[in-house]
Amino acid sequence: MTRDDLREQWRLKSVEAAQADDRAARAKEGKPIFLDNLIETLIEQAEADGKKLAQAKAERMARTSDAYKRYLRTMHDARHKADLLRIEEKDADRRYWECVSSEATYRAEARLHQ
Repeated sequence: MTRDDLREQWRLKSVEAAQADDRAARAKEGKPIFLDNLIETLIEQAEADGKKLAQAKAERMARTSDAYKRYLRTMHDARHKADLLRIEEKDADRRYWECVSSEATYRAEARLHQ
């Protein structure tokens, strides 16, 4: 594989890792918004049924809901994927520099044998 091919692989992995990191960061930023919406929905449903639901109880119910657990799982999966892609990006960069070093070594050895 040529140096240009390796560099292009690194660039593509780097872009993919950055996009995955962005998705994970957006999911983390959206967590409090999602929780607040869930709490508000629970309180509104209780009021529609003619019941009073305390904020603390609505928060406990929201934090233990399946929807919130799914959101957290999705958020953590996105972070995990971003971390794995960052490792792949670093490996592609390492392979590029390994190629550059190998070429330099070859040139230096060629000069020695002239």
